[in-house]
Amino acid sequence: MKILAIMGSPRKNGDNAEIVGSFIEGAKSAGHEIDVCHVYDMKFKGCIGCMACTEGKVDICIHNDDFNKMYQTIVDADCILFSTPVYFGHMTGPLKTFIDRFYTFLQEDYTLKHIPGKKFITVVTSGAPENMFCESVTGFFKTWFGEFMKMEHVGSLIAGDLTKNGTIKEKTKVLQKAEELGKSL
Repeated sequence: MKILAIMGSPRKNGDNAEIVGSFIEGAKSAGHEIDVCHVYDMKFKGCIGCMACTEGKVDICIHNDDFNKMYQTIVDADCILFSTPVYFGHMTGPLKTFIDRFYTFLQEDYTLKHIPGKKFITVVTSGAPENMFCESVTGFFKTWFGEFMKMEHVGSLIAGDLTKNGTIKEKTKVLQKAEELGKSL
């Protein structure tokens, strides 16, 4: 299985990245192929709602940027992992801007191309208790990618109550759960 991990955190060595790293270890041990995309390393513009993609005026998007370069990787993925820390009550801004560009997978009649049937996973971390914000971010993904885009939600990894020094209080359990999820696909 081809898995694309879309990393929405600016911290490549933070808790979010560590959880995804454990997932990747498990997935690799099960023989899965992993691609990693760090949205903070990419140069891409936000969707401007021009509809050129849905009306077939362009193949992908009018913006010639890093999202267009990632397009085929997204199409080829069997499973997409979305990871983000909670920033001001929701996912990070760059991740949301990146996700807005998934508009290109809609057609003029709002049917979908390339995305339905793919699996998806969410990884959400927060300094606040997980029941405050993590569930609302996970809920966004379940609604948009699960219900609207017809993808199959196969797991969520949530870690709230991060300590002041940036470590997960029950890190061992979360990391073990992440690795097991990676192995189970």
